[in-house]
Amino acid sequence: MMRTWKYILPSGEFPVVKIPRGGKVLGFRFLNKVPTIWAYVNITEPEELRKFWMVETGQKMEIDPKYLSFVGTDYMDTPDGPYIIHCYELVLLGKGNILSMGMGI
Repeated sequence: MMRTWKYILPSGEFPVVKIPRGGKVLGFRFLNKVPTIWAYVNITEPEELRKFWMVETGQKMEIDPKYLSFVGTDYMDTPDGPYIIHCYELVLLGKGNILSMGMGI
């Protein structure tokens, strides 16, 4: 049974979310100042852990792009100006991937 569901990204630079296996991540936005993704999922599939990376504009990125899948960019207004975040899903395992660098995620 296919559905589009929303998932709140937990706080932290490398949030992990349980999504039904094979789910297609559709996009990223701040929803009421909370980082959120939407995915097209088959709700009858077992859940698997999916890892994401939220990066500020200008932040140093030391992960090879082949290990990243861009999800989206959004911003929210703060007293200090716009807070802009780019969200990537971490994909593939390999040397240089944050998943294989012992970063505790």
